[in-house]
Amino acid sequence: MQLPEGRKKILLALIDKKTYEDETLVPYSTCQQGLSEAVDVSQARIAQLVKDLKEKKMIRERKKHISGLKKQRKAYFLTSKGYQRGKEIREELKKETITVCTENKEENIRLGSVDKYLETKDPLLTALNKVNEEGKIDLRKTEEEPEEIFVDRKKELDRLKNLAESLKKEGNKVLFVKGEAGIGKTTLISEFKKKFLTKNYNFVAGRAYFDKAETYLPFKEAFEWYRDEKERYFPFYVTKEDRLENLERQSIFYKTVESIRSIASKKPLVIFLDDLQWADRTTLQLYYYLVDKTRESPILFLGTYRPEEVSEEDPLIEIIQRLSRAHIYNEIDLEPLGRNETKDVIKNIIGENKVPEEFIKLIRGITDGNPLFIKECTAQMVDEGAVDLKKEVY
Repeated sequence: MQLPEGRKKILLALIDKKTYEDETLVPYSTCQQGLSEAVDVSQARIAQLVKDLKEKKMIRERKKHISGLKKQRKAYFLTSKGYQRGKEIREELKKETITVCTENKEENIRLGSVDKYLETKDPLLTALNKVNEEGKIDLRKTEEEPEEIFVDRKKELDRLKNLAESLKKEGNKVLFVKGEAGIGKTTLISEFKKKFLTKNYNFVAGRAYFDKAETYLPFKEAFEWYRDEKERYFPFYVTKEDRLENLERQSIFYKTVESIRSIASKKPLVIFLDDLQWADRTTLQLYYYLVDKTRESPILFLGTYRPEEVSEEDPLIEIIQRLSRAHIYNEIDLEPLGRNETKDVIKNIIGENKVPEEFIKLIRGITDGNPLFIKECTAQMVDEGAVDLKKEVY
């Protein structure tokens, strides 16, 4: 199939947001940052696409309070023209045929039926983000490589290492890494795992998703590796109907505690949950319960979150406050990159050691020292010819 370009995906992402235009508080996916994540396009590219759609009178811009963000931001809504075009695109795409690859088989289906495989708020848009040029969506389990460029954060790595090494003597530890999108939170944990977590540790990882509200999903992802009789050891894997009939929430919590204690008794366990700003209340309550009931076990609980997307009423803030009152909470606040680190990222991308000082200042000013944005901005300049290594043009 021919993949839809970014403008069409933006129209699709905003179809169901039209009713929010007159509201004071609007969904995160109506701002540029949210749209970037919803349609899987860089923020630099989103800014250009949004500009084009405004000029074509497909969308309009409004200043709004964005759900999870503290300051007012520019939000985008479909005009009548854009709404009509978005509906046409959606109906056209639903008729397209794609191939879905699962662990057991490959099946050709219409895009309109993809919700059988993708349990998200917008299965069609999720499918478009996942499908390749051959028209295939691969849903088989793979270990994802981090997207962000890693820059040396020795102080933060040493802190993580010290916590891991203290588990056997001091019992469990909790540490959250906070910072804006693209600052390098997930990459820091990945580097920590690669450098310091040897075969003497068990490491499991899961994450919360902006477009998925499934209870316990981060824990389900984390313990998917424990395939043998996983429903016996982790009751959140049972079906919703069975859970309602047979298991109260406290039973789920208690059984999960017993299971991770057992795993940690063999060798220290590291549990990493990513993007906790999107975790539901029950999942976060289980997180706190596990920490509270495994104080003597060698378990390192790691998490990441974006503070700009968390309000004071968010359940994550409540959990952080409870952990802090219990004096078991540690935090790393990742800062933007300085001049030298920015230079290192630019050199890594363009493969050139001699980078003019003015160019470094320009990129750092545009990106505010965000590693992911430095990567995107520099790469875009190279693609557009603004940076020409042969002619030494910057």
